[in-house]
Amino acid sequence: MCADFVAVHDMFNWLTVIILLPLEAASGYLYHLTAPMVRDLSDVKDTESPKFLKVITDPLTNYIVAVSIQPSLAFMVNSA
Repeated sequence: MCADFVAVHDMFNWLTVIILLPLEAASGYLYHLTAPMVRDLSDVKDTESPKFLKVITDPLTNYIVAVSIQPSLAFMVNSA
């Protein structure tokens, strides 16, 4: 089962590189697509610091943790 997932993941990676690398080299599509996404991050001065990544990842991480804690608490209450 795990080997199947690895094979699918590897094929996804290869196909992504085969498709997106020439597309980016020829047109700059990804650059123009991501420019508006990172425009709001211009107030972050120190891009070498891990804090730079926290600006991007904290909202999503907090949501995932909140969602995964709720079923755990419900299980603990029902088990007692």
